[in-house]
Amino acid sequence: MPNTELVKLLNPFISDLNNSGLSNLSCMKRHIALLLSLRNTGYKVQQIIDASEISYSKAVFCSKLNQCKKAYISKLESETIAVKEPLLKSLSPISSYNPPQAVDITVSDNASTALIHSLDEWIAATRLGKGNIDLFQQGEKDGLTPSDFNDLASYNSLTVINIFSGWEDILEDTIIDESKKPTKEQYLSTYKR
Repeated sequence: MPNTELVKLLNPFISDLNNSGLSNLSCMKRHIALLLSLRNTGYKVQQIIDASEISYSKAVFCSKLNQCKKAYISKLESETIAVKEPLLKSLSPISSYNPPQAVDITVSDNASTALIHSLDEWIAATRLGKGNIDLFQQGEKDGLTPSDFNDLASYNSLTVINIFSGWEDILEDTIIDESKKPTKEQYLSTYKR
């Protein structure tokens, strides 16, 4: 017998499975954030299959879930990611699940005046968009410059963001003895060719 709490949490997914006319895979793609958040909170695949009454076997469901997860993560990487937010943190809490809303990010020209280096220099060096101005500002506070991003082994947006947040973490770490912390050049060398 399916868990009634789980059925309640899966309601948007179940509703689409039964009423939307979409294929099982399309429903999974539409509700991937919900499914991943349920998995992250400890629900097993078989419990989700039983509660939703989806017509997939456990092996097929797992395969399709991984396929949807890869597409979802790829989509997140291509969009602007907030500084120091874990990739899947953007998943809504289960109890207040709402489908994601599109957000338009606009940056005024006045915002770039708060940077030491121009916004265009940062964009060219990191290959991130204008929406990352807060990230660039924090990087400058931490002593990073656009030239620090020359010769990276990967310009994947997640890698570049990890450079910013990792360096900030090192600077803020009060547990590590100052003499044992890497220099900026030593830290950056791990990301370069």
